[in-house]
Formats: sequence, C-alpha cells, structure tokens
Amino acid sequence: MAWYKLDTKPWPIDSLVHADDRTGLWNKWNDAAQAGCTFETEVRLRRAQDQTWRWHLVRTAPLPAADGGPARWFGTFTDIDDQRRAEGALRQREKLDSIGLLAAGVAHDFNNLLVGIMGGASVVRESLEPDHPSCPMLEMVLRSSERAAQLTQQLLAYAGKVEVGLEPANVSQVVRKACEPVQTSIPPNVRLTIETADDTPLIETNAGHLKEVVVNLVMNAVEAIGEEDGAVRVRTAVEPVSPVTDGSDGAPSNVLGYELAQGQYVLIEVSDSGPGMDHLTQTQIFDPFFTTKFMGRGLGLAVVQGIVRSLRGGIRVNSAPGSGSAFQVLLPMRENVGYAAVTDRMLNGVG
Repeated sequence: MAWYKLDTKPWPIDSLVHADDRTGLWNKWNDAAQAGCTFETEVRLRRAQDQTWRWHLVRTAPLPAADGGPARWFGTFTDIDDQRRAEGALRQREKLDSIGLLAAGVAHDFNNLLVGIMGGASVVRESLEPDHPSCPMLEMVLRSSERAAQLTQQLLAYAGKVEVGLEPANVSQVVRKACEPVQTSIPPNVRLTIETADDTPLIETNAGHLKEVVVNLVMNAVEAIGEEDGAVRVRTAVEPVSPVTDGSDGAPSNVLGYELAQGQYVLIEVSDSGPGMDHLTQTQIFDPFFTTKFMGRGLGLAVVQGIVRSLRGGIRVNSAPGSGSAFQVLLPMRENVGYAAVTDRMLNGVG
C-alpha cells in the first residue's frame, strides 16, 4: 500500500513500471485525477529481489480534501503474474485442442476421399496401355494425391493423432542423423553448429518423428535468417524443470498450454541469429498454415508442436525483435518420476 500526492508522480513508480506500460498507467491516473474517481489497471513492475518483471493489478482511490477535490491517493498493488500465466496457458491449451480437433476431423474426412481418388486412378492406369495419352494425366493425379495424403498426415501430426510405436532412443544420436542431410541443403550464408551432449539419457519416442521435429526447427531457423549472414546452433543437454524454472523467474514457459511435471528432461535447442519475433507473432507460430513467408504452407512448427505434445513434452520460445530466436524442446526421460503425472493431467484436461 502507498500514499501519493496528486500533483507529483510517485517517484519510485516510473523506474519500476515496464516502459511499455507507463503511458497507459499515467493516462488512467490523469483521467481519474480530473474526475476524482477510482481507477485500476494491470502493469508490469520490476521485482526488487531479482529484477524480473511481474504483472500487478494497480488499484487507487482518491481521498478528498476540504474543498472536495482529491488531496491524496490511496493505492494497492497486487501480484497477479501467476494468475495471468495460468489463464494464458489455459487459453493456449484450449486453442490448440480446438484447432487440433478440427484439423483431425478434416484430415480424416479428406483422407477417406483420397482413398477413392487414388484407388480409382490406379485402377484406370493399370487398365490402359503404357503409351495411352491419358497416362501422364493419371500419373499427375496420383502424384498430387500422394502430396495431399502427406498433408493429411501433417495435420494429424499437428493434432497429435498419429498412431506410432515408441521405442527407446538417444536424442543426441537422432539429432546428429537428422542434421546430416540438412547441412548439405542450407544456403552458404548460414553457418550450422551442432553441439550434442554425449551422455543424454534415453527417452521413449519415435525416431522418425523426432527427426522431423529437428529438421523443421532447423529449416525454420534458416528461413528466419534469410539472405543475411547468420548462424544456427543445435544443441542437446539435460535440463531440470521445476515451478521455479518454468516461467516464474522470467524464463519462457511451456507454450503448449500445460505445466510440465517437475523432473529431468532431455533438451533439444535450436537457436538462430535472425531478426527475432514480436509477442504477437510468437502467439501464432504454432497455428497450422500460419507463416510469415510469402510462400509456404506454414505447417512446419504446427507439426513440431503436435509431435512434442504426443510425447508429453514441452516447448519454450525465447525471442524478441532484433535478438534472434531460440526454440527449446523438452522431452521427458524414461525414468522421469513426473512422466505419469503430466500424462494424467493432459489426458484429463487438467492444467
């Protein structure tokens, strides 16, 4: 609680309020001062212990002077950072679930249609002589249908509906194998560095899908750099996750909308020196068909989040305009005691 004179801005507040929130705060303050009424707003304040930013609900009320005007202001600041984070995580999970349900339904129905198209085209092709003038057209129909079938598989992967067998795998080995073909296809202006830990424990995964995660993240990083000289780094490590390290200290939290169980996770991080992303872009990058490029389907990161969700893992994104981007994929170890807990929470819809 604090007391403030009407004609003087509270001295500590400007140095404590986030720069993006100051204008809104003082606009409301001045409007309330002129009307002599209470006001409330939400702003980010710098925490003294560790200098991190936390959201607070600011409420102030005027105390009237003898002439009826406000003489002083009585205010309270309530820390609502955890509440905002929980609400944001719930909205993100609900969005991913609803879009995933839609994507899975469309993919299943579309796949059923493709079965008829591909089957009919194949029968007609087999019934014709190889030199028949319709054969090239039928080949084009079949190739287009196969590409469409791949698209439905990507949509199902986004929704986490692809049924695959899981087996023990060493993440560092999978990452190295996934990066081998990528190194030959990236442009010469991009330098790719691979730093894999030798002692990463085993996880339960599908190696093919995990390779797809790595390739999509690396190619996304390469595309973010564009034509400028830049660098992409891929690394693996073991990362502890706890309530303290999963967002409450300013570190990026799991963007998939659920809290990771406490324990040890295997980390895959892909970082780039590109232009970075603003907050609005970060809220959309995992949506299917969203892309910042003129060309492209925008399914790479959508597929990544679907595969990671199916593995009961998490994704952290750390980016800002002009500062590059870092994507961290956290996958539960086989012996992680929190694995069952996070699985139950996800399946039961509990955050």
